[in-house]
Amino acid sequence: MGFDIYGTNPRNPKNLEKPKLDWSKETTEEEKKKYFKDMEYYEETVKGYYFRNNVWWWRPLANAIVLYNDWLTEKQIEHLSYNDGFEFSDEEAEKIRNSLLKRLEDGTFKKMEDEWKKKAKVAEKWNTKVEKEMEKLGVLAEKELGKKDVAPMDFPPKIKEKWDKLYETKDRTCMYPFSVANIKRFCLFLKDCGGFKVC
Repeated sequence: MGFDIYGTNPRNPKNLEKPKLDWSKETTEEEKKKYFKDMEYYEETVKGYYFRNNVWWWRPLANAIVLYNDWLTEKQIEHLSYNDGFEFSDEEAEKIRNSLLKRLEDGTFKKMEDEWKKKAKVAEKWNTKVEKEMEKLGVLAEKELGKKDVAPMDFPPKIKEKWDKLYETKDRTCMYPFSVANIKRFCLFLKDCGGFKVC
């Protein structure tokens, strides 16, 4: 699952025509390759057309948007977490961009990235220990059931209960990366998007 952010009126300096392919008709591999290559060029050139993050990358970015834009309404904040096509105007996109650029320039986001990296290292260490214990429970379940490759949902009840408790202790900090590079990429998109919708 991810978040596809589309510019509602992207600036198109070279007046490129967006590539098209009729997917309802039978297409050759050559036609598909050409389409994807042309689409890649279009997205690189029309920078405000499209920005994508998977859910793990988008959540910290969305949190940063909310944190440094106190003018956002509750509705706007809520819809940053949904794929329902909610729209932000060109003026709003520019305000968000300016707020992010300010924190890029003053080093706020660099500090946040450094803090995340430290926490992620601790989380990874902890999760490695937890996963080893979970693996031991998997071996116990296989012995008890007398078969291999048993999925956790099929573990005997007492072992499953222990496995679930261990799973809940995993530190998910490292799953949500905070990255200066990702924010810079989003700012490039915001500069030329002409407003955007969250899909």
